[in-house]
Order: sequence, then C-alpha cells, then structure tokens
Amino acid sequence: MKKLLIILLLVICGFLFLSGSGQAKGFIKGLSLRVSGDYGTAKIGDLNLFAQGRNDYLGAYAEVLNLMLGEEDRIKKDGNLKDIIAGTAFDGELMLNVFGNFAVAVGAGYIQQSKKSGARLLDGENEIYAESYNPAVSAVPVHLSLYYFYNILPSMKLFFKAGVGYYFAKSTSTFYLDSQEPWGTPYSETYDLTIKDQGFGYHGGFGYEFDLGSRFSFFVEAQGRYCTLKNWEGTSRYIDPAGNVEEISGTVWHFEAYDAVTDEYYSLNYLSADQPDDPTFQNVRKFECDFSGISLKLGIRIKF
Repeated sequence: MKKLLIILLLVICGFLFLSGSGQAKGFIKGLSLRVSGDYGTAKIGDLNLFAQGRNDYLGAYAEVLNLMLGEEDRIKKDGNLKDIIAGTAFDGELMLNVFGNFAVAVGAGYIQQSKKSGARLLDGENEIYAESYNPAVSAVPVHLSLYYFYNILPSMKLFFKAGVGYYFAKSTSTFYLDSQEPWGTPYSETYDLTIKDQGFGYHGGFGYEFDLGSRFSFFVEAQGRYCTLKNWEGTSRYIDPAGNVEEISGTVWHFEAYDAVTDEYYSLNYLSADQPDDPTFQNVRKFECDFSGISLKLGIRIKF
C-alpha cells in the first residue's frame, strides 16, 4: 500500500509541475487537494464477539468455582475484555471540478483501531486466573467519490458525497492467559494472530466548507461507511503451557465452542487450513471484520 501512496504523491507533484504550463492551466484551475483526519466508530465484528465470549466464560467459571468451594462470592471476577469501538483515520484526495457544482475525487487513507484490556478472577485479594487481549485492525482504503457543492453564503458551501473504495485490511491480536489456581497446576498460554483481507466498501456523507481565502478552505464532514470483509487469511502462533511453539497458516474461522465445566457455548476465533469439524462446535463460519461505522472529519482543501 505504500506504493499506492507514493503514486498518489507523484501524481500530485506532476499536477503541480503542469500548473506552470499554459496547456494545463484550465485543468489545474479546477484541481484541489483535500487532507483530513477523523475519529469514528466501527462495528468490528468477530474480534469483539471473542472478547464478549471470554467475559461470559469468566463470569460463569467464577460461579462454578464458588459452587465447588461451597462459599458464595468467594471467587470474584474483576475487569472485562473490552470491545474495539472507535479509532482514528487520515485521508487525502485529489479533487477535480468536472462541471457546475459537481466534482470527482480519488484518494487513499489509513484507518486504525485497537483496544488493550484484561480480566481476572480473585480469591480474596489473590489473583488466581488472568486473561489479557490486545486486538488491532487497520485498513488502507483507495477510494473514488462524487461531490455536489451548494453555495449557502459567498464563503460557505454545503456539500454531499458518495463513493466506493477498495480496502486493504490487516488485523493483529494477542490473547494471553495465566492460571495460578491453588487446586490445579499453574500454566500459561499465548495465542497470536496476524491476518489480512481485502475487498470493496461504500461511503457517503455531507459537510460544510468555509473559504479561508482564494486558495484555502476548511471543512467539517460527517461520513458513513459500509465495509464487511469475510475472507481473512494469515498465520497464528500458539505457545502452550510447556513453552512449545506451534505456527499455522490458513483461514480464520468463527464458531461457538462448548465448555464442559460451565455447560455453555462461547465465541471463539481460530485459524486453520480447513474448516473446523468438531461435535463440540456450533455455528461454524468464516471470520468477519466489519469496518462499517460513522465518523467526523476535519480537514483543509488546497486549490491549485
């Protein structure tokens, strides 16, 4: 994706060079560069379902332990694995006024969202079990948009936009657990996941643009985005209690796995070369990550 950004910068430099020639004068007059940053939400999908499943498991496991020990509320759950709900993004576009109040723009951006959290079980003040989870998702969308501008005041415009993008996405996550239960054997496990996917998405929004002179303007924009990716592949790295390392390449799957201790099913994400086939699994499907959400953009527009 760095190549795409470099190409975009070269195109900008080329347009700036051409602006000195008479042949390109009319074309360059309608050309501008938009640069923005935003903060927005995203559904995320199965990364969050996994966190919710672990929270449900720890709560149910604490109840089971209290029943086994015969002491109500002796074992307590502290904290939660948290969902990814929002993050930042940056974007750049080359815009060309095509006719009237209409303009087209081509550009690229970078979206990043992450959340680190942990949960544990306490026996009094002693930590007997702990989990930590550190998921992150990012994407480089290359997009094409159509704009319509409507003059409200001489220095203020209302605009609407709609377009399509192609998203190159990546996700990394680390899940770690450590058990120090006095009635069992202490152990720890680590599961790392690095995966990628790509596909189309759609966006639309509206905003206001304020002129700051003949060449510069400031804009604020609200945008909605739809993009769900369902063919994630990559590698996983598992470190078992004995310290042995197992690395696997394949497709990421999501399913609900049965736990005999709590007698319940919990969401899991698992990478394997083939679709998991186990009688203790239900609702097996490909892993999904959803970048759909809303965001607020702030930026500047530079007219050539």
